Amino acid sequence: MNQLKTEKIDIHGIPVILVHPPIETGNPAILYHGWSSRAGYQLTKASILAVNGYTVFIPEALYHGERGALKDFYQKEDYDIFWKTIFRNMEEFPFLSDYIKERYSEKPFILGHSMGGLSVLGIGSAYGKDVKGIVSFNGSGDWLLTHLFIQARFGIYMKKDWPL
Repeated sequence: MNQLKTEKIDIHGIPVILVHPPIETGNPAILYHGWSSRAGYQLTKASILAVNGYTVFIPEALYHGERGALKDFYQKEDYDIFWKTIFRNMEEFPFLSDYIKERYSEKPFILGHSMGGLSVLGIGSAYGKDVKGIVSFNGSGDWLLTHLFIQARFGIYMKKDWPL
């Protein structure tokens, strides 16, 4: 009987949960989680992809899970950490992509939910030639509008020259 196989790996210091399909097909995908979530909470989504033939890499975002999770993700004082986490996901993508290309000789699909959705859209804009496709679940492609929405939602104000 073929079953899914799950393992934890480290790619250039990034903790990653890897979900293998019952039969390896050489179709890699990277699944980015949302704000205040963690890699381990994405196993249902990853399993759905894996039973359909994808090998799914779920990186743990900075300030989440085992990478120094915040105690409270909704403190106004920590607003900039949201954006820093997205930018870190973008900076770390080449390490994940290189690892995948070495083993699968394929570009990965990238998928993300919420903050992960913003991350994959940013990755696509910076590294579009290195991805096979992009799926953003509930992640805005309009970062300025998202920035303004979050400020309004939490009653904070950042000057136009705010140094992220």
